[in-house]
Amino acid sequence: MFYKGYITYKNKASNSFSGFKLIMTAPPEYVHSEIKQDIFDIPYRNGALYGKNTYRGDATIKVSFDIVTSGSASNYTSALNEIYLWLKDTGNLIISDESAYYEVKKVVITTDQRTIVSYGKIDVEFVVYEVIPSEKDIEDAKTAIEEAYKGFVSAENLKTYLTNN
Repeated sequence: MFYKGYITYKNKASNSFSGFKLIMTAPPEYVHSEIKQDIFDIPYRNGALYGKNTYRGDATIKVSFDIVTSGSASNYTSALNEIYLWLKDTGNLIISDESAYYEVKKVVITTDQRTIVSYGKIDVEFVVYEVIPSEKDIEDAKTAIEEAYKGFVSAENLKTYLTNN
């Protein structure tokens, strides 16, 4: 079975590049340091989730991708430049099947360049800490959604409303 997940890093999805896509080959693997409390195993998920405030220090999220291009393996080389630029520096990381997002401290590509070019596979480790929204953030989001919904329901022309909002 093929895993169809993706990540969003620095507001760009891994499956939205021009000329190629980065497709996750398996659910991400999570590695935490200094666990303080309980570990929660969730069925059908690779790795364990940790309860709120149950670990100290940074976590590492390991993600494996296939590079899917529209041409031959030589296209991997040109795709690499764009991938390296995308993974450079820090930013926000969102996993497609989760509600939380992470602040990335460091990105490490663990696959050597020959393997990437020859096989179109790349393994990436993100050193992160989880950003948990506060109660105020949740209330602000609910208020914004309710306001948008009121405008949507009361709009006379939905196409115009959606275009303007």
